[in-house]
Parts: sequence; structure tokens; C-alpha cells
Amino acid sequence: MRGAGVVAPELARLERQKEQRYKREEGTIALLRSSGKLRAGLDYTTARDIFWALTGRDLYRMLVRERGWSADMYEDWLANTLVDSLVGSQRETREQHL
Repeated sequence: MRGAGVVAPELARLERQKEQRYKREEGTIALLRSSGKLRAGLDYTTARDIFWALTGRDLYRMLVRERGWSADMYEDWLANTLVDSLVGSQRETREQHL
């Protein structure tokens, strides 16, 4: 999409929005890391990448609009997926602090 921005300014605008979203979401991952909640073995950059990828509009569009999921079903799935992907279990969290 970066190269397409020369031909289609709208695509360039969408690309800039994705980059801005990546920057805005940094605080969430920083908070998980500083509170010791980030899943063991998951580095900061990878956690940011996972969070960014899972919270993009494309996933919502594909599952809700194209596959017919309800917004509530999507929200529940996304919340569970984010927790499973980014947050350590309580046991992992306790072991990290020992």
C-alpha cells in the first residue's frame, strides 16, 4: 500500500492511519510489561505487533461484515484472543515475581 499511495492518495492516508494506531497502542503494551502481566517469553515488540494486528479494522470487517459474526461475538472473541496472546496466566505472573 505504501507504493500505491503515489497513485491513490486515499491508500496513503490509510497507511498513515495504521502507523498512527501502532504508536497510540504502545501505552497498552507498556502497561502490561510494567505491571508484570505480559506473557512470559513474549518480547515487547512482538507483543505490540500482535496487539496491532488483532485490533485492526480488517479483522472486524472480515469476521463481522463478511462472515456474519455479531458485534458481541467478535468483541468476546477478540478480548479472549488478546488475553490468551498477550497476558500471562496468574501462575506465570506469580512465577515471574518470585
